Amino acid sequence: MGEPPAGRADDRSTRGQRRGRRRARLALGVEQSGLLAGLLGVLLGGRIRSYVDMECRDLTAAAAASR
Repeated sequence: MGEPPAGRADDRSTRGQRRGRRRARLALGVEQSGLLAGLLGVLLGGRIRSYVDMECRDLTAAAAASR
C-alpha cells in the first residue's frame, strides 16, 4: 500500500493503547493433521503455548478491568 505519512507510526500493536482503548483479540485456533503435524507441534509448540498464555492473560486482565 505504501509508507505511512511522515510523523505517524503505523505500529498496530500499540495503536489502540495510544488512543486509550484496549483491543482484545480472540486466540488463534490451530488444527493440525497429517504427516507434518508432529513436526509442526515440536517446532511451533512452545511459541503457540506462549502466544495462547499471553492472550489468556490479556483477556483475563480486560475482563477484570471491565467489572
